[in-house]
Amino acid sequence: MIYAMPPGRLNSARIVYVNESFTQLTGYSADEVIGQSPYFNHRSPADQEIARDILRSLPRDRKTASLEIETVRKDGSTVWLEVVLAPVRNVRGRVTDVIAYQRDITELRRLQDVAARSSVPQCGRCPTSVKLREETVDRRLAQDRLLYAASHDRLTGLGNRPWFLERLRERLSAGQFDAVAVLLIDLDRFKLINDSHGHAVGDELLAAIARRLEANVAEGDLLARADGDAFLMMVSRVEDEASALSAAERSLTLFAAPFSVGGSDLYLTPSIGVAVSSVGVKAEELLRNADIAMFHAKSLGKNRCLLFNSEHLARVARAHLIEMELRKALERRQLGVAYQPILSMATGRLSGFEVLARWDHPFLGIVRPDEFIAVAEDTGLIVPLGRHVMREACAQLQRWDSLAPAASSLSMSVNVSTSQLVAPADVVRIGELLEEFRLDASRLVVEVTETKLATDAVRAATTLRLIRDLGVRVHMDDFGTGYCSLSYLHEFAIDALKIDRGFVSGKGDGLANPRIVETVLALARDFGMSVTAEGIETAEQERELRALGCQFGQGYLYAKPLSAADATEWVVAETSAGVSRTAS
Repeated sequence: MIYAMPPGRLNSARIVYVNESFTQLTGYSADEVIGQSPYFNHRSPADQEIARDILRSLPRDRKTASLEIETVRKDGSTVWLEVVLAPVRNVRGRVTDVIAYQRDITELRRLQDVAARSSVPQCGRCPTSVKLREETVDRRLAQDRLLYAASHDRLTGLGNRPWFLERLRERLSAGQFDAVAVLLIDLDRFKLINDSHGHAVGDELLAAIARRLEANVAEGDLLARADGDAFLMMVSRVEDEASALSAAERSLTLFAAPFSVGGSDLYLTPSIGVAVSSVGVKAEELLRNADIAMFHAKSLGKNRCLLFNSEHLARVARAHLIEMELRKALERRQLGVAYQPILSMATGRLSGFEVLARWDHPFLGIVRPDEFIAVAEDTGLIVPLGRHVMREACAQLQRWDSLAPAASSLSMSVNVSTSQLVAPADVVRIGELLEEFRLDASRLVVEVTETKLATDAVRAATTLRLIRDLGVRVHMDDFGTGYCSLSYLHEFAIDALKIDRGFVSGKGDGLANPRIVETVLALARDFGMSVTAEGIETAEQERELRALGCQFGQGYLYAKPLSAADATEWVVAETSAGVSRTAS
């Protein structure tokens, strides 16, 4: 049985789940008890008060608790139950739910009553005494098993996060002067292994990692499995931050050799966050700091260790603020868009626009796209954000068509996230938007980055084919910056490539990396694709790109991202007068 625990409202606890064993034991169906008080069938008011007292102690003691209660079955008969209560806590340590494990001990209670009422001393060999001892032993073993299951991870056999937290609390409260370090070891790109090799191999890999880490844990240190693909380690007797970082680097080297799993040698890297204790620090705070440091280690490129500092905390606070405000902005439709012109390199005529999300916050001011889009990616808000931008793009194309009929040749490019690529429902929405705004599907371009495509290649390929089936074109953005296989150009049904601005603009007037640009253009010709160069800032860069045969370009040489009004003015001027924007 599981019941929810509203904060500070013990009498408001309500049952939210019961299993089949409960219904067989009590005679009540799940529908009859869901929403009821957990004390609803306690026979005695005294038992109800005892149960409440134990629940009150759970948030303080942070341990499991047990009690024996007499309950009334649906048919009116009574049954004695042994109940073990295991609290469930959120990330802040507050008890949100309680799991109640119940066992019928009616026969055991009867034997105890028989023994208590008997005036004849019980011989150790008499049937009643023997059965009573056996039942008591079985009962204790069962309780031990429940306590172990509540504090240990089934897959790896390691302690779980609550177990680790309790041991860490004990260590910090022991009054010893030497510091400890907490390491949060989070596996990089573990989801790819699960998706490509299956969850059975993924589980076997986690167990193998646990054994390798366990074999290198020093005496007095702790190791636990934090959650899905993360492990926790406490390193004792740390002299300073440098020695804590050295311990983390030793753990990092354990991943250099492959793990032999499922008949394959699998390589995996971790990102490790490190936090060192100080006077008065709490266990929860240490875990939080290690978690924050790990997050920043991943953002710096993964496969590294990072020591927590106060700057990391400030960044997390900023990210949390951005997340909360972004949710509000999406609900209130307060996000805007801008339009970056894309020109034909051969004619200098306007070919289309790339639509970009923009955010001018009432008190934060202009929030940089790289900041709020990163938060959106991490929180899943990128999906509603992407839908908002897609709708604005389609609506704007329709408005331009009504102002200037010649604008019907213009395209609109929209960046799409990996989260959208693995959601087929978003393909349906694109089709609905094209129908709603009466647009030719070929005028809409979906831009995806090669690095993000590789995160879930199978589902992304399926979704992109569905997008192509609508008639929408697909471009690969930032080409050359990731690790996408060339075979993906066909698998993902790519129509065109976009050269990343890092290869185009640099310190000088010319191309930053002409050899890379030339190679991408040659590759595109072999695949029958067109190419757009991003980040064109000088006339010399434009001249070199045109000489190399690049078809399209965008960048500050032509215009910065424009408001809807400025973009509309340009569209009307170009489509009516045929003005060329190509630099001479």
